[in-house]
Amino acid sequence: MNQHIKALFDFDAFFAKLEEQRRPWIRGIPVVIYHPIEPRERIVIATSSEIYVQTFGNEKIFYLDQNPELMEKVKYRVPIKIASGAIATTNYEARELGVSKGISFTEALYKLSDSRAVFIPNYRREYHEPQSSRIMKSHIFPNVTKVDFVAGVDEVFADITDQCDGDFENAKKVATSLKDLIKQKEFPVTVKIGIGASKVVAKMACDECKPDSVRVVKPEETQSFLDPKTVEELYYVGDRLASVLKEHNILKIEELRKKSELELQEIFYKIYKARMMVLSHRLHETANGRDVKGFLEPSSRKSIGRGKVLPQKDVRKLLDENYLLFQTVKGQRVNGVRNPVWEWFDLKLVEAYEELTNLKFLTRNVSVGIGLSVRNNNDRILLGSKNIYRYLLRLNPSFPNQEPEPKHSRTLNFHYDDFNKLKEVAHELLEQYIPIIKAFPEKLNPEIFYVGVRFSDLDKRVDTPTLDSFN
Repeated sequence: MNQHIKALFDFDAFFAKLEEQRRPWIRGIPVVIYHPIEPRERIVIATSSEIYVQTFGNEKIFYLDQNPELMEKVKYRVPIKIASGAIATTNYEARELGVSKGISFTEALYKLSDSRAVFIPNYRREYHEPQSSRIMKSHIFPNVTKVDFVAGVDEVFADITDQCDGDFENAKKVATSLKDLIKQKEFPVTVKIGIGASKVVAKMACDECKPDSVRVVKPEETQSFLDPKTVEELYYVGDRLASVLKEHNILKIEELRKKSELELQEIFYKIYKARMMVLSHRLHETANGRDVKGFLEPSSRKSIGRGKVLPQKDVRKLLDENYLLFQTVKGQRVNGVRNPVWEWFDLKLVEAYEELTNLKFLTRNVSVGIGLSVRNNNDRILLGSKNIYRYLLRLNPSFPNQEPEPKHSRTLNFHYDDFNKLKEVAHELLEQYIPIIKAFPEKLNPEIFYVGVRFSDLDKRVDTPTLDSFN
């Protein structure tokens, strides 16, 4: 039995469903899970006082319709002080009204202000992650041949070859049985399952699944399944890589599949002056529906990072609209309202930090990095972090020193044990850097809003969750 059958189990709107599970009264209405800026503040916001919300721990409940002044601010998309943060996830009732992960808290409030909706702070570490561990251990791990990779709190890749007797005809029955078991035991939590001959195919099959469903791609269907899709839909391909491929008339996965690794290396060499052999091999294999070594597997590293980027098209607009606000109170608040630039920056900084913290590393070194570069339209760095850092030192000799001095790259990194100190340094850097960016012509591409956090000197040297993460 040489043919393996791979499955991806992906829980639907997981955090929201877990909250519906322990708060049955909110089922059927829009539910939004948000990252609070101040993690110790646990404020639940209901748009209507008719909604009953059970509280847990030190939670406070705020009913929006009982405060006309705040409701007026919401209607005009003005941020409110009682709570704010990035949207972590939403249930499907909220998504139908245009509220999903990634939009601002203020925009989500505006869209749901006329609905009966509830906003709940993210309890990932305290509740959602332990519940994920319990559900996976109870219903998935015992019923698969092998757990390949726990990709996060709500995703797990597994081999189900033995359960299906190596037969793809049985795969849908086995997966449907597991799906129904989870729904029966953990309602309203549901899972969608993608199945294929490789993890990359299972992942892309799962992406096509509706909630609480199964999608099977048999080996003989792999090529017809992948070929019509655009290159952006291929796992591993981001916007920048997709644009490079499109410039060379590679629009569909079929066109990518027909390119040899050598042809891909030649394309990359023209742009990056390097053959990018690893990337070329990875693209060629995944376009053919095959996994490459190390794909979605735990790997050993001495450090791991998470970065957040504001789409470049939004950088100039956000900066132009809020530049004057940086002239007062370090730009963070004007008339009690938090500046959107600072709000985005802080939210993404905390979000990146929390993503790494939740992986349960034992680390001795934490750093924060801020993207500092100006590029021309050919993506060449005209002003890198080394030049900018020297300029900042001339502006402020007391600015935190770096050892060694940064290279000609996009990021400045500062190392501290205290995360709050990292935030202070990041604020100071951002404040002094913005006038520099404003001095450059519109045709250049400022990368102000990249922020990243990195853990290094890891005692536990795995960069992704594993089975041990759930012990």
